[in-house]
Amino acid sequence: MASTDNRRKRGSLTTSATPLRATRRAGKRVAGAEQAMFARLMSGQMDLDGSAFMVIERAGSLERAESVRHGLSPRVFVNLAASLRLPQTTLLDNLGLPHSTMKRKAQHDELLGRLESERVMGVARLVGLVQSMVEESGEPEGFDAAQWLGSWIQIPVPALGGRTPADMLDTAAGQEEVARLLRQAQAGVYA
Repeated sequence: MASTDNRRKRGSLTTSATPLRATRRAGKRVAGAEQAMFARLMSGQMDLDGSAFMVIERAGSLERAESVRHGLSPRVFVNLAASLRLPQTTLLDNLGLPHSTMKRKAQHDELLGRLESERVMGVARLVGLVQSMVEESGEPEGFDAAQWLGSWIQIPVPALGGRTPADMLDTAAGQEEVARLLRQAQAGVYA
């Protein structure tokens, strides 16, 4: 009789653990789907939109680092400039990247170098951050995070000594400072 009770207990534990395992597997599928989407985005096989920017923002640092090492497709830069509603030349100036090099790489579909990839990835992550902030606020309907960021980075900010956020995009530290300002604004702290 005791062995039957033990089997029932084990059976009930197995049964109750099954949904947990299924949930973990489903979570891995979602993560796997996002990883696949991230890879397609970085290779330029997909256009950038709000959900795509959030995938970039949520991607793990190892995935982002590997993509930067490998090099992004120049189409990512072209799509990013279009999403921000900025001329490519303006975005190149903001990122401190040479126009002729980027033009050549775009024409020949050559992968961007590490420095170029890192700066482009950083701005895409900023758009993802803004999109995430808006999603968290519960009012994302009709809001274009990329267009908003493209406008906002052109406005001088007192916390940057009167410089524009666009002036900060040419370094990783500058991009992190812009991200910090965005997070402060979300928290209601204005500098």
